[in-house]
Amino acid sequence: MKRNLSLWGTIAFLVLSLLVTGCSAATPSSLPGLTQVHPVLPTQPVDSSASTVLVPNGGMPARENYSLVSGKVLAVSPDPQKPAMLRAQISVTASDYVQNYPSRTDDKVGQEINVLVPQDLARDLKVGDSIQLQVSYRGDESGGAFFGSQLVIVR
Repeated sequence: MKRNLSLWGTIAFLVLSLLVTGCSAATPSSLPGLTQVHPVLPTQPVDSSASTVLVPNGGMPARENYSLVSGKVLAVSPDPQKPAMLRAQISVTASDYVQNYPSRTDDKVGQEINVLVPQDLARDLKVGDSIQLQVSYRGDESGGAFFGSQLVIVR
């Protein structure tokens, strides 16, 4: 019993010490010689089909999500930031769930979305095509994009 009281006394002393002296996390300005923290970015191109998402701003990545979108292609153009991708502007006519994954396109029916699609998958894609496309939103609270896979052109 005496040992337990001593342990609780030690814990109480530590908690009070932290409260009195202030307990704050180390920030870049509080660490000597460190003024700014930069995220480490990959030196190799990132595979857009990978399930992992790099979030350079340190935001919370979007939860893994997939939707099956039906719609009409309004525009197709190369993406200047991702040379292996095409940017397709889609007028969404329907959105369905994929297995048990959450959907990020339920509220996009009747709206237009931009989807990045690998060039080899979208090489036959033309303005006016009716399509079905599996999409996934990747990013965080400060921004992101829809990425497409499993494209079916309905002609």
